[in-house]
Amino acid sequence: MKPKPTFLFLLILSFSFLTTAQNPDHSVFQVTDSKTRKWIVYQHNDQWLYRTIFTRAAGLLEERQEHIAQLATREDWESYRDALRKRFYPSMEQFKKTPLHARVT
Repeated sequence: MKPKPTFLFLLILSFSFLTTAQNPDHSVFQVTDSKTRKWIVYQHNDQWLYRTIFTRAAGLLEERQEHIAQLATREDWESYRDALRKRFYPSMEQFKKTPLHARVT
């Protein structure tokens, strides 16, 4: 006995909902405690965008400070420098140096 196509469709659909459920960290709810959830409300979208970008940048800067605090020797600093160069130089290759041809007017 073959399963009906509608049953298979519903099974696949329910499975896809379970596998693509939203991560609670990215929810539209702000979890205040385990029982209540409040909607995240912002007065102005530009404040939300600034706050989101600032929070992410501040976290990255803090991670960087913690990493730099662990650098003790010259070799540590050089390996850190080389890792940064390896990471950022490929994106800078598209910009070619050109002659300046400065003129005083």
